[in-house]
Amino acid sequence: MEASKTSEPSLPFVWPIPVDGSESISDGQGVPFEQLAADARSIAGIVSDIDARGVDRVEVLLRGTDCRALIVVAVYPGCPTRIEHLTSFLGIQNQRKGEIEFRILPMTVGNGAPTNCLTIIPKDGSSPICLFGDTPNFGIPRHDSTQLNMVFRPEPALTDKWCGWFDRTWAEAAPLTESTARIPNLVPAPGSDKADVQWREYCGVCSGLQPNEPEQEKTPPVPDQKDGASAQRSISNQPTQQSPGGRVGLHSLDPLTNRVTRLLGKGQQVTVVHTDAIGPLDVPVNARFFKQD
Repeated sequence: MEASKTSEPSLPFVWPIPVDGSESISDGQGVPFEQLAADARSIAGIVSDIDARGVDRVEVLLRGTDCRALIVVAVYPGCPTRIEHLTSFLGIQNQRKGEIEFRILPMTVGNGAPTNCLTIIPKDGSSPICLFGDTPNFGIPRHDSTQLNMVFRPEPALTDKWCGWFDRTWAEAAPLTESTARIPNLVPAPGSDKADVQWREYCGVCSGLQPNEPEQEKTPPVPDQKDGASAQRSISNQPTQQSPGGRVGLHSLDPLTNRVTRLLGKGQQVTVVHTDAIGPLDVPVNARFFKQD
């Protein structure tokens, strides 16, 4: 289970939104967990909806490494986590005593799936990496448009707050033992065929489809090559539509600002050097690019 090179974007990024604007992340390639785990000194956090594939991924991530891990497994009635999955985690814990520990945290309030959040401490001593979102089972399942996951390096103050939250969550969770691994084998109550049809019709209405109309991928119309010039003039004459984010004051960074921001994020002092070795280049940057006076 090796991570695809196309699924290793630079930090920070969100998923499953295409990370480079052109390629979507496919099923099972949500986040480069393999690469992050290989470079990790330790991992801590909470995960949910673990099934057999999730157990296999954990074994792959931790196999042959000296990575330390403290993982809280959140469970709820009817979740896909079964006794055999927790028993497998118990075996990993027994093999790596003192280095890897799992705890169980059952949900007692609410009826939604738990939030997933992992923090990775890199071996190179750089700042922690936070993986936060609601896609379950380590991002293995195919993602839904209602899910948002973020991977970023938090500020030290935010890391400190996260550590306080994790300490409290870890204290509330129960140690994984043969007793706590015996989770009830509950399954969600099945719905009727009529209810399934009604929901599909409702989804079709929300996506602009007529009932019973097959969903098709929305692609922009292709102008006739014979009349390309007139089509280009027609596009250029259309008024520019403001993005939804722009309407509320959230503006995307232009490529230059994005690049400079990433460079500044690497340290307090950054030197920009020409590749032709002419020497340092003084590049004044307008403060308005960063929404400052």
